[in-house]
Amino acid sequence: MSDTVSIEYIGKREYWKDNIYNTNTTYRKGKVYVLPVKIGKKLLLHRDTFRKVKADTDNSQKTQVVKTDTPKDESEDILDLHQKIDSMNNTASLRKFIKDKWGVETEKTAKLVELKTQAKQLTDQFGV
Repeated sequence: MSDTVSIEYIGKREYWKDNIYNTNTTYRKGKVYVLPVKIGKKLLLHRDTFRKVKADTDNSQKTQVVKTDTPKDESEDILDLHQKIDSMNNTASLRKFIKDKWGVETEKTAKLVELKTQAKQLTDQFGV
């Protein structure tokens, strides 16, 4: 019996980043991923998001097989950081994040929306 399973992301969005099972993998629509069976079975429980693919399937689309440890390009990392910034809802923690990440002091009177904009600009300017 194989210790891996091939799955395909079929969700509604163009991509989905796993923050449920801690694989830190960004799944892209139409791509096939070879995962350990333990993780694959958990993801396959979400039938509207993933489907099992036969390992020897030769699609006309020729879906790309990607292992979860494949490095992502920088634009995906920046997009992931933008999503992390969007999910922050506390000005103090966002100010600390900006200070820790880029060493930039922010104004104590800055509103959450302003801090998020500043953090995204820093991400775009300096990267991840």
